[in-house]
Amino acid sequence: MALTITTDRTLFRQTLIAWLNTYAGLSDRVIWADQTTPRPAKPYGTVFFPSGAVKTGLDDEVQSYNAPGLVIQRRTSGPRLITLQVEVYTDPASTAHANEAAELLENALLALDTIAVRDLFRAAKIGLISQTPVQRMDDQLGERWERRAMSELVLSYSGETFDDGGSGTGNWVETVQVPTELNGNADYES
Repeated sequence: MALTITTDRTLFRQTLIAWLNTYAGLSDRVIWADQTTPRPAKPYGTVFFPSGAVKTGLDDEVQSYNAPGLVIQRRTSGPRLITLQVEVYTDPASTAHANEAAELLENALLALDTIAVRDLFRAAKIGLISQTPVQRMDDQLGERWERRAMSELVLSYSGETFDDGGSGTGNWVETVQVPTELNGNADYES
């Protein structure tokens, strides 16, 4: 059996990075927090899924018969929820009106209500369910300070899989015999 995950996770991730880069003004300095690359120069952002997706509701299953392969193929899709953790890092502001991490992240969160971001998310089949307020998580590193802000977003998307029917076992019924008097399987009296 070949079960294929057809959810476009690459587009999903690229969309979230594009949103944060654009609306927090991070100039292509957003990375996945769990990747093994050096941190970019500040300001930068990280995105991270702290846990896996949660299935909500019932999946829809569409079956079709593949005559050449003599198998039933199944496409399954259904609602999923996943939490995204977003963080922005900056140095302390050096001028009175310079944006620090909390302001940059707040700008990105405010943009979630714009038509442009809604269209961006819709194209990637992402829906925004909720978000937490920006939390300041500034940290002292030796004798200097690092500004850090964090928010979590709960996102919905459609989890999709495709089963090509390759297992063959129990995939379809070749013949069905209807009980009749002619085939001697009738179990009722005339």
